[in-house]
Amino acid sequence: MRNICDIVMLNATMNCPDFKPPDTEEIVETHISRVYLAPKFAYKQKKPVNLGFVDYTTLEKRIFYAKKELSLNRRACSGIYLDLAELRQKKGRLFIGFKGGALKDVFVRMRRVDSDRFLSNILKSAEAGSANTEDILNISNILKKTAKKIYLFHKNARTSKRISKFGGEDIYRANWDDNYKTLETFQTPHLDYSAFLSSPLFSEFIRLRAQGGFVRDVHGDLRMEHIAVLDPRRVNGICLMDCVEFDERYRCQDIYLDVAFLLMDFEFNGCFYESVLFFGYYKNCFNYLKSIAPFEKYEPSVMPFFKAYRAVVRCKISLLSPGEDAPAKASKYFNLADFYLKLAQKRVIILNCGLSGSGKSSLSGLLSRWFYARVISTDEIRQNLYGSAAKSVKYSADANIAVYRTMLEEGLKESCGSIIFDATFLKRSHREKIIGSFYKKDCIFIFVYSKIYKEKEEIILKRLSDRFNGGGGYGLKDYSEADASVYFNQKNYFEEPSENELASFAPAARTGIFAQIDAALELKDRFNGLMKT
Repeated sequence: MRNICDIVMLNATMNCPDFKPPDTEEIVETHISRVYLAPKFAYKQKKPVNLGFVDYTTLEKRIFYAKKELSLNRRACSGIYLDLAELRQKKGRLFIGFKGGALKDVFVRMRRVDSDRFLSNILKSAEAGSANTEDILNISNILKKTAKKIYLFHKNARTSKRISKFGGEDIYRANWDDNYKTLETFQTPHLDYSAFLSSPLFSEFIRLRAQGGFVRDVHGDLRMEHIAVLDPRRVNGICLMDCVEFDERYRCQDIYLDVAFLLMDFEFNGCFYESVLFFGYYKNCFNYLKSIAPFEKYEPSVMPFFKAYRAVVRCKISLLSPGEDAPAKASKYFNLADFYLKLAQKRVIILNCGLSGSGKSSLSGLLSRWFYARVISTDEIRQNLYGSAAKSVKYSADANIAVYRTMLEEGLKESCGSIIFDATFLKRSHREKIIGSFYKKDCIFIFVYSKIYKEKEEIILKRLSDRFNGGGGYGLKDYSEADASVYFNQKNYFEEPSENELASFAPAARTGIFAQIDAALELKDRFNGLMKT
């Protein structure tokens, strides 16, 4: 996928290109602006470009949109956006001032925020192990404060009958079409988004959301690099920067569509765990019965669709941006959009297996939240079938046959909706019954194996010991009674899975995914590692 800069000279000549604001240390380029970073201030200058969706070609337009940028961003970023700095010329000398000479251009002047205060860099540092201890310990708290900040911003954002019209099918289609046109220019593979836009489910969802006042004048470009964590102890210490000012059509939207940009950005950068955590915190801010419950049945399809749109937007921006890595980023965004669109229109079947103590049930809890999937667990089935019976009865050969038969029967009852089969699956025959029953169905099949390595077995044994001190799967009740003795017994009979098990079912090999993960890793790392595949 080539960068559009290979064909069109995008980096337009700036007015007075040799001028730099006082004490400039660094210059940051985007497809539509140039930011000059000084020790105390940042000066943002709009490029005189017309890209169709944005037009800054005249001084009058740049002044107008610079003023809009100031006023709109002050809504959720108090104290950062200061004023407009005017670039003037007198007797051949360029200077920043408010009178004298001819006005040549304007800068949005901001208080400079240290780069390590942006959420994108905080998470990168935490992942690399270079973040300070306070930030690492407070990632969850930062996400919670960010969710509350965005909730309050959305709650207080303007809405009206006119704004609600931006949540109509015609606007969704126009926005999709406008963004997709750029992608088609580069002969990218086809993305099938039109059918979902016209589907009864989506039409009903957007109608109810518009009627409920969920379409508002919000941000439009809500990504990690636009969220500054100035004080992680306070909600007001979170700053939402750089909203869309050049077209209200891209800013006035459903609040879920606004949040979908941040979710997609988390996931593009491999932070799937943080995405699940944040979205849970965000939804918890609302009155559940009034604002969340009525729309839960739409979420499994609509949220992936919204994230797909956001990935397409960033794919287009990557094609419009300078930089050697832009084409690679564009391809990655495109592939992510394609995956989201498949999720919006297909159910997911996950076979999640591993020995006791491998953490598969905790992983199933996270997977169920991300994929909106029902978890069918042999531990729960065994408890329901045999209750307080002796372990010799509950884990007998006959009991195992009954448990796995019941699991399959429960799964086959589900005619729609995603499913996670959570079990040790000691025998290949048990796994093959699940694969064989679902490989012909129109679904995405994922086979997850949490492998326990001999050199890390002590971690697993400690996990089994800690289980009886409280706690269970992530968001799931822990029905397992397995201890170290059960684990060692399982090892004797375990038929280890391999990718060949999918390959033996030819259609599944075309659509199936086999993922082997290190069971000894922390839950966050296991989940993020799995989702990156």
